[in-house]
Amino acid sequence: MLEFIGFIIKLIFGGLLGGICNYNQNETDQNTTSMFTGAVVGIIGTISTSFALSTGGDNNSILIGFMIIASLFITKSILNEIDSRIGTREIFALIIGWFVGVGNILHGIVLVFFLIFFLSRFNENKNQETE
Repeated sequence: MLEFIGFIIKLIFGGLLGGICNYNQNETDQNTTSMFTGAVVGIIGTISTSFALSTGGDNNSILIGFMIIASLFITKSILNEIDSRIGTREIFALIIGWFVGVGNILHGIVLVFFLIFFLSRFNENKNQETE
């Protein structure tokens, strides 16, 4: 029962952190859609690694590898359905979902802060070059 509650908490954190990854303050009209897409991608990453670890087998690394490849394929398929492309934010949302699924929620939070800092600096440099 406690493992199920832990899984639910991982899903919530994976979706929340994935949605934060896709937040873009410059896009006001597409912001909700992009946050929802990031949350779905984060949840896919969380489910894939968490499911692979829950089997309790001796050789989890092969199953985790297959689940990571499957989550990449599923993410690409979902983004193709909504006519979107895989970008930096989606890849980071998936990686953060993998971290959260493994159980490293603190590492996922640190990675989100790094992503926000990196993207804000990148956008500032891009705006300075265009001026």
